[in-house]
Amino acid sequence: MTVQPKMLLWLGAPRGRYIPRDFALSFEKRGESVSGVSAGDWQVLETGPDSGNETYWEVWNRVQDHATVTDETA
Repeated sequence: MTVQPKMLLWLGAPRGRYIPRDFALSFEKRGESVSGVSAGDWQVLETGPDSGNETYWEVWNRVQDHATVTDETA
């Protein structure tokens, strides 16, 4: 039997363009609770949208498509 993952609202719209950055910074032990995100992608997101990194939104799209958050409390 396959277990279907539940969707979680992690961060709300008022954070605006900082949602990707705040997502990256919101895990104490993201190596244990998030899969599908490379170390380089985490670094790009942590810099935020004001860093001038042209790949910020591309990386965020990739994370949205591939990241899986495991939250045993949810």
